[in-house]
Amino acid sequence: MAAYCYIGLVLTGILLGSPPASDKVTADRKRAEELVQRLGDQAFRVRDAAYRELIGIGGPAKAAVEKGLQDPDLDVHESCRRLLPQIRESYIHEQIEDFLSNPKREVPADLPGVKRWMEIAGDSKASRAMYAELVLKYHTLISEADSERGLGKFISFYKDCYDRRDGLAPEEMKLFLFLASNPKMRSKVDAENTTLLSLTYVFLESNSMRKILTEEEPSGPARKLFVAWLERESFEMVVKHGFRMAVELKIREVTPVALKIARDAKHSITDRTLACRLLGELATPDQLKEVAALTGDDTPVESTGAIVLGDVAMATILRAGKQELEDYGYNLLMLGTGGVPYRGFNTEENRRSAREKFAKWWAEEQKKK
Repeated sequence: MAAYCYIGLVLTGILLGSPPASDKVTADRKRAEELVQRLGDQAFRVRDAAYRELIGIGGPAKAAVEKGLQDPDLDVHESCRRLLPQIRESYIHEQIEDFLSNPKREVPADLPGVKRWMEIAGDSKASRAMYAELVLKYHTLISEADSERGLGKFISFYKDCYDRRDGLAPEEMKLFLFLASNPKMRSKVDAENTTLLSLTYVFLESNSMRKILTEEEPSGPARKLFVAWLERESFEMVVKHGFRMAVELKIREVTPVALKIARDAKHSITDRTLACRLLGELATPDQLKEVAALTGDDTPVESTGAIVLGDVAMATILRAGKQELEDYGYNLLMLGTGGVPYRGFNTEENRRSAREKFAKWWAEEQKKK
């Protein structure tokens, strides 16, 4: 609630046209340097006054207080250690205020994760407001996401959400999607804590997840976060669930990622086939053309090798074109990983015939466009 109130106050300031007091910030930084030295004064009264004034200065005192941590004087060091969390809190609030009130100005570089956020969610007003909401509430977790300490906190966040799985908030869904799409974080989780991947279902099955994805306009920041997470997810059953959600909720923003996965031989064959099936539901005609390039791919889908990726790609396009698979000779049904059904052919001759018939039909379809 405090985060929302703060954002409201910031937006009120924007409407009133309050300019940043750059001269005052410079003076405050210089004053903070002097005050940090007073933290080692012999007189308690002087030390206490300096401590209180540094709190009042807030964010501009951050550099001086951080530098004070290296001071050989134990009083200075200890006071700065106690001051720093509060000073950093003030600093974050001030940076967020600037971030929200000056959208045309260069993004403050010290904001945690802001560069990756903008790359994923864009630079819209809605994106900035959502980022501000998360950083004001979870700035420590976001700022430490790339560190070993951050991994431990991320895992604790996972487990805490699992324990409270019936009452998760929308902002926790957004935080999960943002953190779980972090390449550095995911590589550590996947390598060291594979059992945590199953906890992802807690987020995907939450009503709050559906809420943030359905109440938002197409191409909104939450939907972009969902796509970024899905691209990084490595657990096949979770990917399957994510693709199913994308189809159900009509998250068409996921189709470029699905195409990338379907074409990339580095991905598991299960993920590639699931991506093909999703594209049959959500892809544009131009994207289906890219799926057509996979119809000659003979990568086996299941252990016997009776069904190949090309069979799945071809079936995807035929279904999208309202064609009956039986008319093309599909005569085999097998279950892949997770019980996903796939259609194929019982002989290579049937497959060749189907591909020839498909090629003629597809060529005619392209002429119509």
